[in-house]
Amino acid sequence: MHNTMPTCIGLACSILLAACGGSSSNDDTNNTVKQCSLADKHAHWYSTLQQDYLWNDELASPSRNFANYLDSNDLLNDVLPGKDRFSLVINSQDWQNSIAGNNFGFGVELAAAANNQMVVVQTFNGSAAQLAGIERGDTLTSVGNTSASTLHTYLNLGNYNAYTNAFGPDENGFELEFSWINANGDEKTATLKKSQFQVNTVTKTEVVDSNAGKVAYLGFQNGFLEPSPAELKQAFGYFKQQSFDHFVLDLRDNTGGLVSVAAELALYLASDAIQNQIFLEFEFNQNNQQEGGSAKTEELVFTQLNGSIRNQINYIRNNSLNLDSLIVLTNGRSASASEVLINSLEPYINVHMIGERTYGKPVGFLPDEYCEETLLAVNFQTNNALGFGDYLNGLTPDCFVSESNTVYPWTSLQDPVFAKAIGYLNNGYSCSATMARPSNVQPLILAPHNRPNGMLLQK
Repeated sequence: MHNTMPTCIGLACSILLAACGGSSSNDDTNNTVKQCSLADKHAHWYSTLQQDYLWNDELASPSRNFANYLDSNDLLNDVLPGKDRFSLVINSQDWQNSIAGNNFGFGVELAAAANNQMVVVQTFNGSAAQLAGIERGDTLTSVGNTSASTLHTYLNLGNYNAYTNAFGPDENGFELEFSWINANGDEKTATLKKSQFQVNTVTKTEVVDSNAGKVAYLGFQNGFLEPSPAELKQAFGYFKQQSFDHFVLDLRDNTGGLVSVAAELALYLASDAIQNQIFLEFEFNQNNQQEGGSAKTEELVFTQLNGSIRNQINYIRNNSLNLDSLIVLTNGRSASASEVLINSLEPYINVHMIGERTYGKPVGFLPDEYCEETLLAVNFQTNNALGFGDYLNGLTPDCFVSESNTVYPWTSLQDPVFAKAIGYLNNGYSCSATMARPSNVQPLILAPHNRPNGMLLQK
């Protein structure tokens, strides 16, 4: 049996590996099986796993006929080893929307916090919530006829269906009244309509005056997605015009996405140190060893550039900050592409992690689409230029500090992780003391979301 990280989407190549006909002796694999039936899909997936799954020597034999699994993830739960927290099958359209940043709803992300409060983690640019003036750190009091305390109970009990149902059907134009209290203590009410919106991956760019000097801050919490390059271009155009002493990259809650974007962000941060250098190494199973090898930073960026590649690469290099030291904020939801960025920069510049241990996902996927489903199963291990990739238990921070059990605006010194980063810089890159969350204090419980988890490698 295996367990997956919620909405887990991982490192993948656009090469779709053929998996024709199951090699199992199960009777469901005969030629009379109707295409796209349960038996057909499950035989297809199991055959693909036998050929391409990284840990294929640890696959269990199916305990049932392929037709008797409830769905494709039921099959995976039966045959994958318990150490696999990542692999799953999702609807192909959901996969495409996720990596493209396409989303639908009110555009507000909430969390259950202390004292039965529901706090706003963020709103997305152009969404109904953002246009209504709801902001990070606001406190929700009710949604329709559902109180915040009821929503808090749903999340605390893991009753995600009840939580989702409280926000109504996914119908364009569906209206619901939101009530909240803003940072000034003002009570607000507005009727919001569900609609399409695009997830913005850059949440904040700012240069903060502090007792450690001027600190540039890039909030990058929502994935490494297809729209990210345009956002990064604007962000680093801004930073290139600023004067600052230190740079803080906030990867908390960033569960991953395109490795090409991770490589592009690395170039913006430290082009002089990493240009034409190995960014990643890949290891496959014994059936696919020829797919392994190393990839330079620019090679990975090229996979998502269109038009004049040379001009675009030159633009990134010309706008690079060429840092030799970087502060990265992390938590237990910083995963996959976030971890690859940190791990791949380590051989070239000084990377200082502040916060919590990361999730731990150094492995990747090759997506296989079949019958409107996409299999995202572990296919390879990733390592940095020094050959290190052994962090299934997460990357360890240089200075550990637990997140607060409430939400503060980005760059607020009330945020213990950002405040610790400033103190770390002010103390000459020295961590004075760890700050663990008291055992009787419950951490934030984030509501379910549709952002990707992992790394998508395009070739």
